[in-house]
Amino acid sequence: MPETNERKFDLEERLLEFSARIIRLGESVVKTEAGRHVALQVIRSGTSPYAQHAEASEAESPADFIHKLKLCLKAIARNLAVVEVNSPGSTG
Repeated sequence: MPETNERKFDLEERLLEFSARIIRLGESVVKTEAGRHVALQVIRSGTSPYAQHAEASEAESPADFIHKLKLCLKAIARNLAVVEVNSPGSTG
């Protein structure tokens, strides 16, 4: 069988690594009241895509699968927005 240069794309594995990185980021936030609030928000929104992907894997139809993956994408976008607002130099 000929070799292929096909790149493995394991979304579940990538989302698990993303979740782990988000948890580390949340743990590194300054331990103030605002910092704890932001850290919890980042951790919640940053770890939910992994669970949503697992739920999408059990979809009942192709349309349901697409819908659930879109929810996963929304969670990632929400997380990036929270991180952006709380980044140094942001106006938020």
